[in-house]
Amino acid sequence: RGVRVLKVKIGGNADADLALVAALRSELGDGVRLYVDANETLDPETAAVTLTRLANQGVLWAEEPLPIERVRDRAALRARRVLPLIADDSTFSLRDLRRELELDTFDVLNLKPARTGYQESRDMLDLAHSRGKGVMVGSQASTTLGTARAAAFAALAGVDHPCELAFFLKLDAEIVDRTLDIRDGRLSVEEASRVEIDEARLREFSVAPDGRARSME
Repeated sequence: RGVRVLKVKIGGNADADLALVAALRSELGDGVRLYVDANETLDPETAAVTLTRLANQGVLWAEEPLPIERVRDRAALRARRVLPLIADDSTFSLRDLRRELELDTFDVLNLKPARTGYQESRDMLDLAHSRGKGVMVGSQASTTLGTARAAAFAALAGVDHPCELAFFLKLDAEIVDRTLDIRDGRLSVEEASRVEIDEARLREFSVAPDGRARSME
């Protein structure tokens, strides 16, 4: 499908993480760019060393390398400019974003409209952009329907980084009336705007209040 940017989950074992990135780089070649998501698992004492090693392997960015509560350590790590940092768990809301901007803890904001809602997400986009931060649109394990709605947001001015719009490819079944195609690493916003719920499929996957699947008529 031409996807050229992949996010790699890391954390827990630096040597294994580096080996994984190296294996992916060898398999995929230079035409595919990689960034990592540590989900707050790196050690503040060794994070800079780990990120330096990742940067030397061509990794673009690191998402939430440190625990959110280690806010001073996160600010200090960002100040070292080892690798551009992505904010996600630390920016659940506009209020969170204001705090993170004040402390200058990140370089790129990972916005998730499914989590924040369109209006607050738009306010966060505008604020981050006004402060010179990059912005991407992330996935909340989105189905095709969620991806279609996120794609519209991802097309807004100010969203200037690759966006996470491929999770729906993992699903075995859907409740929508059409599929989305990724071509040359891109989604068509026009095609995404036409995605609607298929009522018959929705009934097929509905459950009763007791948690049992409803019988089909």
